[in-house]
Amino acid sequence: MEALVIVVLGLGVMAGFIMLSIRAHRQGLANLAALADRIGLQVVRGKRVLGWEQHRLEGRLQGRQVRVWTYTTGTGKSRKQWIAAGVATPAASDVVFELRAQGVLTKLSELFGAKEIRIGEPRFDAEWFIVTNRPVEFAAALLPEIQLKLNAARAAGAHGVFARKDGWVTFVEPGSFSRSMAVAHLESALPVLIDLADVADVCAARTPR
Repeated sequence: MEALVIVVLGLGVMAGFIMLSIRAHRQGLANLAALADRIGLQVVRGKRVLGWEQHRLEGRLQGRQVRVWTYTTGTGKSRKQWIAAGVATPAASDVVFELRAQGVLTKLSELFGAKEIRIGEPRFDAEWFIVTNRPVEFAAALLPEIQLKLNAARAAGAHGVFARKDGWVTFVEPGSFSRSMAVAHLESALPVLIDLADVADVCAARTPR
């Protein structure tokens, strides 16, 4: 009898987990579709991961190719889900940069050799940790209005990392499309990404050949 109770309880927990997963997936699709309508992108059906289709957004904003997507890293208990938005920068050559909030991780990065650059605005430099292979050009191109947008996105809750590599300027943070607030973070980050794509192009143009 006890064994039967354990089996029933186990099946109940499994059924509950499946129902929560279905609800979260549906909510994620709804949030993604709503974002697509607000900013004028298209929903694209992706491959299945653990039985769920991984939808993404694609399109163009202000003349630039844009995408919004999700992905996972790790397996088992270390598995982690991420959400991301990106703007293509095909003309930016090999320009690389990363901007993240100052904190414990940035201090560790410095210990392992990361060289932080300073923009020259004390309040901004105190909030952001920036590394790039074009320090002079990047500091000159990151105009005060872009700094304000970065601060505004962070104030709105977008605490992920802005970076440029592999031909894209991206914003990435842990989360899923099922959380409306996480989707709002991506939305607030997109205008900043477009500005940072311009910064990447400027850096590439000013780099001595």
